[in-house]
Amino acid sequence: MNDRPAGGTFVFVNPGTAAALVANNVFAGRGTPVVGPATVAHNVAVDDPLFVNRKQFDYRLRAGSPAIDACTAPGMRRGFDLTPSAQYVHPAGEERRPVVRALDCGAFERRP
Repeated sequence: MNDRPAGGTFVFVNPGTAAALVANNVFAGRGTPVVGPATVAHNVAVDDPLFVNRKQFDYRLRAGSPAIDACTAPGMRRGFDLTPSAQYVHPAGEERRPVVRALDCGAFERRP
């Protein structure tokens, strides 16, 4: 999330490092999604991804968001499953991330 009028860079990967996997994210607002060596896949980059309440930092998705069902299972990396299994619950908690159809991009899976 970037609300700066001038924009910026969401993810910067230092040149000379191994390529990062940048997948299944929501890049909201102005800016360049990724700079540096990276494999970039299945991200949603829009000014308004229809978050529940952007000003209050509630980044859950509302109905009609382009991020709903827009991502894919990220697979395994070095024997570790990268599919998200938990999501944040305010304040400072977590819950099991539900499985609903295809994977939603971003930090939260929208419940129907």
